[in-house]
Amino acid sequence: MAPIWEVEVTGFNFSAVGIIPVNAQVDVFGKIGMFMWDVELSEQGYGKLGEDDGTDLSLGLGAAFHVTQEFSVVAEFQRFTDVSDGDLNNFSVGARLNF
Repeated sequence: MAPIWEVEVTGFNFSAVGIIPVNAQVDVFGKIGMFMWDVELSEQGYGKLGEDDGTDLSLGLGAAFHVTQEFSVVAEFQRFTDVSDGDLNNFSVGARLNF
């Protein structure tokens, strides 16, 4: 029977965001911040095998398309640098509600 490993990762990101309006319907933005993270590896039946944590740099670029004044569609690329000796990349598409 193969071992069953479990990885638990938690993190929290704080960023400052700069926004540049391109026109009435499109904004582009950049982000810079700090990412605080914790990771723990365990094996079923044996418990915790290892853990790591840290605070590292996060960077991001994105754009928002304003469908209406209150609703936007947002696309963003974000990189979390040097997380447990490697970089993590995230691409997301979402919605923003302004009120």
